[in-house]
Amino acid sequence: MMAAALGCGPGVSEEEAKVRCDQERLANGTNCIDDAAYSQCLSCEQECGDQCLRLESCPQQYTCPQ
Repeated sequence: MMAAALGCGPGVSEEEAKVRCDQERLANGTNCIDDAAYSQCLSCEQECGDQCLRLESCPQQYTCPQ
């Protein structure tokens, strides 16, 4: 994996983050994943990838584990 090879930690590329967040938005709709939540999703995925936590809220919230 390229991110691991570059030493960027568990995060994913910007392109992969967009794919994942687009899937989240399609699955959950734009009511709970507004532009701010989508942006938060992108940041979380790029920072911590599979470890990104999706909090049960509306609008959706994303955070990396501490």
